[in-house]
Amino acid sequence: MRREPLVMEVSDRAREILVRARWISYFTRFQRPSEEITIEFLQHLKNGQSMVRGRRIIVSDAVIAEVSGMLAKGEVWSKKNIMLHDAVEIFRDAGQELTKKGKGIQPSSLGEPWGELARFVHRYITCDGRQDVVRPHQLKLLVVLNQKFTVNLPSLLNSLLHDTTDRIRWAQRRDIVVSHRCLIRLIVSHNLAQQNLTWNDLIMALESGQGFLAQSSATLELSQQNPVPKRKKIAPSKSRPHKLRWPAKLNPVQSMPEGP
Repeated sequence: MRREPLVMEVSDRAREILVRARWISYFTRFQRPSEEITIEFLQHLKNGQSMVRGRRIIVSDAVIAEVSGMLAKGEVWSKKNIMLHDAVEIFRDAGQELTKKGKGIQPSSLGEPWGELARFVHRYITCDGRQDVVRPHQLKLLVVLNQKFTVNLPSLLNSLLHDTTDRIRWAQRRDIVVSHRCLIRLIVSHNLAQQNLTWNDLIMALESGQGFLAQSSATLELSQQNPVPKRKKIAPSKSRPHKLRWPAKLNPVQSMPEGP
């Protein structure tokens, strides 16, 4: 199942690399997603927009950059145009000897903390494939973490979302192909805020069986009292982000246990 763990332990060395690459703020923004909303979003995603409970959701590189905190600059590419030989040659510049396995690289040959970071990339960025092999596009993202190459990560995440939509149309089991649940919650919440709505409004509409998400009751009451009201700010969700857990003491060369 391609589900991002809400809590994942990483070593001090891996955390330092993630902070230096400015990826860490994205992961600390994750909150618990909704499977039903995720599927509805992916089923309607097309040409840069989706629909959730009748509400239009804009999906663009700029929106993803804003909600993730990642920089929208660097080379634009998708995972489909990365050759294994090219990715290996780029990574070898970091002085690593790699062992080929099938269509990818044996994770153990990466050494630490790169084997650990490969699992991190798999679980939180690409959310695809088997974890016992590092694919070419995942290997190239390790080079990005090493700051030897720049990639437009919001554009890549946007491309991966659309790839997931294509897989859902043909999948016999959606739970196997659905991914990027936490990113989708960030995108939906951002769009709802532009419409004076919150994630909690959406959850309430879902639980009550409403097929269409109307304006929040606070907004409707205000509009009835004043024909030209001032925009009233909606209180943010009370749910707290599930931050990553950094162990106080950890041998940085050890591989971490599986996340929950």
